Amino acid sequence: MTEKMGYPNFKLAMKAIREGRLDFYHEKSKTIKGNDFAQKILMWLAEETLDWPLTDEQERKHHTCRLYRRGYGEIVEAFNMLAVPEEAYKHLPENEWLEAYAKLVESRRKTAESRIRDAFRRLTERGLLTCIQNPVKGRNYGAYMLLLGDDAENNEILDYNRACLLEMYKAHVYEPVTRRAEPEDDATNPWIETDNNDDSVWGL
Repeated sequence: MTEKMGYPNFKLAMKAIREGRLDFYHEKSKTIKGNDFAQKILMWLAEETLDWPLTDEQERKHHTCRLYRRGYGEIVEAFNMLAVPEEAYKHLPENEWLEAYAKLVESRRKTAESRIRDAFRRLTERGLLTCIQNPVKGRNYGAYMLLLGDDAENNEILDYNRACLLEMYKAHVYEPVTRRAEPEDDATNPWIETDNNDDSVWGL
């Protein structure tokens, strides 16, 4: 039987959760709690990305590993975060409920993206995720790598993923990010160092 993509990743994500890497001290209740949504995002990302080590065929095709590049929109859809109950709008006259529904969906989209952005930030702060390429609106969704191994393994995967994305860039498959480059930087270099705590890193 073929093993589901991301299964070893999922086990490593669960190990990180069991070790309390997403726990925080809740001041009001004076207890240690886990960030449930960040945990769900971590598990979902683990399932949706390829495991390490890759197969020979995956490496030959320059498939990335533990790297998410599909943006917030797919997460919103996967978690059904735009669902609006009919009772929230169907009581309105027919000429009003369509507009009300559209406003509710847009409001939920903004809330969903804010929650996902916060989850990504929390995962980054806890050393479980890193942004290796900035998103640029209308060009790409950025590249976020899970840090599920030790430092040596994470660095090995990071080097491999950067090489893969560079190959995609050379083949005009993946648009590079150069908007934060300084004048002295090579304009063809897609690897611009950024501060992951900068909100501009996290926007779509």
